[in-house]
Amino acid sequence: MNTSSRALSKIITPKRATSTFEKSSLGDVQPLKDLVRRDPLYYNTLLIILVEAVLFKIPHSYFKNVDTFQKTYLFGPDSEEVSDGYTDQQPVRLDGIGAVDFRCLLKVMIQE
Repeated sequence: MNTSSRALSKIITPKRATSTFEKSSLGDVQPLKDLVRRDPLYYNTLLIILVEAVLFKIPHSYFKNVDTFQKTYLFGPDSEEVSDGYTDQQPVRLDGIGAVDFRCLLKVMIQE
């Protein structure tokens, strides 16, 4: 392999996937989760909503300023956050609205 082939090989060879651990200069290992933090604005939790046998997966933040939705679906009567909406097996269920209508609402809210 000539020099230019080696140089090109170094450029196009993918880097090894990083581990969940970082080594410090002292050789001890520290978990990566201790080194990173979640962005308060752009680390969104996804909310799973069931409408007419159709599941929708939407960033939770789209509903944070909708008081009626918050009070009715995301918080129980004692203001404790409910566990619905985080898995396909336990979605937030919206009754009395069609999937097509809900999709139209989302298009207005999300503006895609």
